Amino acid sequence: MKETLITILRIIPILFTMVIWISCSQDMEMPNDASNNTRKIKVHLKVNKVDFDSQGTTRTGGSGTGWENGETIYLRFDNGSVTGTAVYNAYSNDWRVNLSGSLTRDTHGKVEAYYFDQPASATSTKVSLAATTGVYHDIEGIYNIPSSGDLDIFLTLQPITSRIRFAGEPGLDIKVLGLSYYTAYNVAKNEFVTSSTPVLGKIIKDGYTPYYYCSFADSTRLLTISNSKDGDDVLFLKCFMPSVLKIGEGGHITIPTEDTMKGWVNAEKEFTVTGNEKNVTFKMKGIVAGTFQMGAITTYHQEEPIHTVTITKGYYMGETEVTQELWYAVMGQSPTLTGESTGRKWDKTYNIGDNYPAYWITYEDCQQFINKLNTMTGQIFRLPTEAEWEFAARGGVNSKGYTYAGSNIISDVAWYEDNAVNHNHADSQVNGTRQVAQKTANELGLYDMSGNVMEWCLDYYAPYPSTVQTDPAITTNIYVDAHVARGGCWDGNEFMCRVTTRDGIGRGLGRVCGLRLALSN
Repeated sequence: MKETLITILRIIPILFTMVIWISCSQDMEMPNDASNNTRKIKVHLKVNKVDFDSQGTTRTGGSGTGWENGETIYLRFDNGSVTGTAVYNAYSNDWRVNLSGSLTRDTHGKVEAYYFDQPASATSTKVSLAATTGVYHDIEGIYNIPSSGDLDIFLTLQPITSRIRFAGEPGLDIKVLGLSYYTAYNVAKNEFVTSSTPVLGKIIKDGYTPYYYCSFADSTRLLTISNSKDGDDVLFLKCFMPSVLKIGEGGHITIPTEDTMKGWVNAEKEFTVTGNEKNVTFKMKGIVAGTFQMGAITTYHQEEPIHTVTITKGYYMGETEVTQELWYAVMGQSPTLTGESTGRKWDKTYNIGDNYPAYWITYEDCQQFINKLNTMTGQIFRLPTEAEWEFAARGGVNSKGYTYAGSNIISDVAWYEDNAVNHNHADSQVNGTRQVAQKTANELGLYDMSGNVMEWCLDYYAPYPSTVQTDPAITTNIYVDAHVARGGCWDGNEFMCRVTTRDGIGRGLGRVCGLRLALSN
C-alpha cells in the first residue's frame, strides 16, 4: 500500500570501486618456514565500497576516491589472533596497513572488516558512534598469502543499516523515538553498542535534517515524533510498511505537524465540554493502523473462527469509559429508561458520582448522546467498530498478547465479580461500578477495557467470517436484532472480561452497559 507522507527511494546499489593496490611504506615480517625464520613482505589492499542509493554520499574526497585523509578500516582475520587497521593517506592516495599478530605463509582465509563514516571519535580500543555515523562491513573479505608472494586483502564494504533523513520547515527542531542506531564499537571484543534513545535533529536550510543511519527499534516499525512548532508534549505516531528502512536503502520522511499530519495520529487529544453547569475534560488516545488476529477458540464458539483483520487508518479511543459527569454535561440528566428498565436510574445501588462510568445505557441512548456531543464540540465522535475495539483492547501494535486488556492477571486491570460484588450484600457500596482509571491501563494507555461496564460497539452482532477482513463493520442487521457489546462488566466473571469475549445485546437493554467514544483520524 502506498505511503502518502513518506518518499522512500528504492535502491539499485551503486558500486564505488576503489582499486587501490599499494605497497605499505613499512614492510611486515611473516614466518618463512617451520624454523620460524622470517622474511619481509608487502601488503596489498583492494577495497570495493557499495554505497547507498542514487542520492549520493555525504562524504567527498579531494583525491577523487571518495575517501578522506585518516579514514580507517578495522580488520580481523579468521584465525582470531591477527587484527589491524588500514588508514587512508589522501596525500599519497594509498592505504597504510598495520597488523598485529602472525599469519602463516602459503595460506588464505576470511577477513572481517568495519568502516565508520564520520564517527564521533576513535581510539585504538573504541570507536564512538552516533546516529549520523554510517556503518559499513564485510564479513566475507578474503586474504591470501602465496608461498612466494605478498599479503593480498580483498574487501567489499556494504552498509549494515538504512539511511533516512527528515523533511520539513527549515529551523524546525524534532525529536524522534523508535529508531535504533549504533553508539560504539569495541575494537578488541568486536562488539557493538546500540541505543534507542530519542534522535534529536534540526531541519536545516535545504529543508532536510542530516542523514541518520538506523533501523526501527522493534518489529512494530512505530515512530513517535514531536516538533518545536507544536511543542514537545504533542506527539505524532505512525507505523511504517516493511519496505521502509531496509538495509542499504535510503529516503526521507516528512515531519508531521498539527497543520499537516495526514497519515499520522496524535498520541493523545484532549477535549472540553461545557454544559448543564458542568465543565468536563476528557482524553482520546491515538491508535495507529495495524493487522491482528481477531477472535479466539472457545467452547462457546462465538469468537470463532480466528481471522486476520487489518485496520488501515489510525483512529482514537476514549482513555476511559464515558463518565456520569460527561453524560450530564451533554444530556443534562441520567438516561431515559423504558421497558424493563423503567424507574431505574443512577443511584448508590450500582454507585453514582462524577467519575463513575455511565450505565443503564441503551444503544439508542448512545446515539442520542453522541449526536448532542458532536453538536457541542464540532467533532464527529462515534462508537468504535467491533474490530477497532478488540484491536485497541489487545494493545494495538504494542500488544503483548494479554488475556485481559493490559495483563494476564485480571485483578490488575478489571473490576469484575470477584472484586466488585459483595455476595453477602452486607454493604451495598461494594456492589456495582467503580470509578474509572483506578486499575492499570493497557499497552495503549486505555483504562477499564476489561470489566466495569460493557461497552457498545457500532456493529450488529453476526458470526465471524473465515476470510481476511479489512476495516470490517457490520452496519446492517443480518443475524439478530442486537448490537455487539464488549469488555465484560463489574458483575461478570473472568471469562466475560477477556479481550476476545463478545456479546449480542438487544437494543433496549443495558443494565451493565456503558460506552467508550471513538473518533476517526
